[in-house]
Amino acid sequence: MGKADRWLSVGSVVGAGIWVVLGWIVLDSDLQGVQEALTDWGIAGLAVVPLLLMSAIGFLVDEPGNGEPVVWADDDQPTWYCGGG
Repeated sequence: MGKADRWLSVGSVVGAGIWVVLGWIVLDSDLQGVQEALTDWGIAGLAVVPLLLMSAIGFLVDEPGNGEPVVWADDDQPTWYCGGG
């Protein structure tokens, strides 16, 4: 398991935890005061945090190279020659 995989796993657990806590706040009537304090926009904003977290982790710990050759989508590697004919 590479460094990126570990960070993505941690990010997934943190994101799932945030969504579980938000679901608990929204569904538990005893936590109505917390829900009112957060407001609907605050809850929506916190619900987006895991998505941003995963995007940031994926961007920051991306491991380009890894010693693997580049695979081109169309199997036609680009060349420096750009002229016609």
